[in-house]
Amino acid sequence: MKIVAPHKMDKGEIDKKIQDAEQYAEECFFTVCNYEQVLRDLLAIERTAQQKLGQQMRTLEQDNARLREELGTLDGITRLIMAAVQQR
Repeated sequence: MKIVAPHKMDKGEIDKKIQDAEQYAEECFFTVCNYEQVLRDLLAIERTAQQKLGQQMRTLEQDNARLREELGTLDGITRLIMAAVQQR
């Protein structure tokens, strides 16, 4: 079994990794990339996915808290029903 020392990156490679990580963080519907790019940038992709998931969870928690607060009163329930009816 051959043990290989880790590859040292030069400034150009580091800049490319930073640029790729920023690209994954952009707001877009989907990203097209090849298999080798996914393997190379897997950590950046996972980090971005975790950040987006965390933001979505915080948004849902805020929405749930607002709804619980509105449902706490009969007036709140009436307003929610009326808003749902008006959207139809």
